[in-house]
Amino acid sequence: MTDTTMKRRAILSLAQKIEARVRTDETAREIIAKACRRRDAKTERLRAARVQAEEQQRQL
Repeated sequence: MTDTTMKRRAILSLAQKIEARVRTDETAREIIAKACRRRDAKTERLRAARVQAEEQQRQL
């Protein structure tokens, strides 16, 4: 292999590694965002249930 061919392969390999890293980062961000939305929804449901329980307790 010529020196140019080896450099080209190294550059392509590096570019592929960078692309894979970018895809991994995007996937991780999506997973984290999804988990945050689920957590926020759960928190809101718990807050609503607590308020409802407090109102019911006051009525007794």
